[in-house]
Amino acid sequence: MPTIRLQLDIPGLSSGDALEFYGPTLQADIRRHDFGSPAAAGSDASPPQAMMYPALIDTGARESGIDSTLAVELGLAVEDTERQASGILGMGAVNVYPARISIFELGLSVVGSFVGVRLAVGGQPYRALIGRDILKNFMMVYDGRTGIVTLSDD
Repeated sequence: MPTIRLQLDIPGLSSGDALEFYGPTLQADIRRHDFGSPAAAGSDASPPQAMMYPALIDTGARESGIDSTLAVELGLAVEDTERQASGILGMGAVNVYPARISIFELGLSVVGSFVGVRLAVGGQPYRALIGRDILKNFMMVYDGRTGIVTLSDD
């Protein structure tokens, strides 16, 4: 059963201060939702290299999301344009993208519809938010004193 320990190594900051400033962050592979399907593979069956992006573990987010700029860069199709979502700037309409988010260290791959969040345009270093819809499958321990976050499916 996978257990991972997340600890940021930021020069000039203690692990606890780095966790407070940046939040619990992990690397996630983000790609088209049909990656690996026979139709998507075509004649080239070799899988593309993992495309790892920083993802913030966000216990305040009910739904996981993908950065809108990244969704465009990856060529993700817009599935819905009228989904209402709320964030620190209030309620608004967001795009929804079909995609696959994988966290290899946890043996997790989620195919679904993810809201587009404006992380890059807001100056955030993350390309995805891991919300409670994914976190509900794990136990998480946040130790602010040591700067270590542990995720486990035990």
